[in-house]
Amino acid sequence: CLDLLEEMMDEASSSSSSSSSSSSYSVRPNVVSFTTAIVACGKAGRWREALELLRRIENDYEIAADGHEEWREAPRQEGNGRAPLGPMQQPNAFTYSAVAKACLAAGEWSRALRVLEDMVAKGRGTMDVVCCSIAMSAWAASGDPQRHERILAILRAMLDEHEHAASSS
Repeated sequence: CLDLLEEMMDEASSSSSSSSSSSSYSVRPNVVSFTTAIVACGKAGRWREALELLRRIENDYEIAADGHEEWREAPRQEGNGRAPLGPMQQPNAFTYSAVAKACLAAGEWSRALRVLEDMVAKGRGTMDVVCCSIAMSAWAASGDPQRHERILAILRAMLDEHEHAASSS
């Protein structure tokens, strides 16, 4: 999963630094390519890589004081030497639900819930059928009917966000 994206990032870095940019075509990784890789990780049972990809895309963004997205130079990882990903959209509900689904499929129901909680807390998505389904499946997978408070809190937060978004438009 990571190999293909790393190859794309290396290719994008090398083509952007070359002077013959008019004759070369490169694809820059964006939220769509990351989400696609996350889905592939989930299908391969590689939930840790799915989480790593989510953290990578999250860490390459910061929100400016005026609320607009702003690209920032993410610190290079030791030994990596690769430049940050470049401007892309921030992760969205599809990205977070793909990671949560990968975690859930691997039996990591608690991590799946944390991913959904992060999505809501960061305002990166609104309630949809997929997120609700993942939350309910995580509740069932926990085997503990007393965990309903956490699930209901996530669902309430998603509903509140959805209602806020609907009233703002």
